[in-house]
Amino acid sequence: NKLNITFGFRGNISSKIAFNAKLNYSNIGDQYFYVNDTSSITPLQNKFDVVYDDMKRMRILAEMSYKTGEHLFVTLKANYFQYDLDKQAQPWHLPQYTVSLNTRYIIQKKIVLDANVFAIGDRPVREFDVSGNEYQKTLQSVIDLNIGVEYHLSKVFSAFAYFNNLSSVKYQKWNNYPTQRFNFMLGLAYSF
Repeated sequence: NKLNITFGFRGNISSKIAFNAKLNYSNIGDQYFYVNDTSSITPLQNKFDVVYDDMKRMRILAEMSYKTGEHLFVTLKANYFQYDLDKQAQPWHLPQYTVSLNTRYIIQKKIVLDANVFAIGDRPVREFDVSGNEYQKTLQSVIDLNIGVEYHLSKVFSAFAYFNNLSSVKYQKWNNYPTQRFNFMLGLAYSF
């Protein structure tokens, strides 16, 4: 970063509610952006090149958290971004906003329940037609819901289950690179 200035404040509204607010201005030299590789022979067009540009970015962050002792934790976080570029037409693959709501509930220090919802705003992408002409398209905004449960069998051994993209929404995090729809992961964890 050529320049990075942050102004913010955080505090507590009560013993259970905290907040965080920030305004950040960054002047970034040679910021990288992922764009689809047009020289790729794959019909999926899911390989990427990197282009660079100097970028000025303003970020506004607002965050609220709520906790009750050692059992319930809830965090709502929102980011708003504004970009100014020197050469590129758009900040490829970068959203104008992100929002997340994370909740964790702990039952008798044995069972941990997690739920999170996140939203990512529209993202501009650089695309090429069959003649090789460049045009811009937009990856639509996304809302995704995930839940998980973890059971602590001992201080070092636990079992978990994570269920992701519960609404089975089909979306692309990167252009022509879709995420999996509903998926889950089961496992055991050992920590030492």
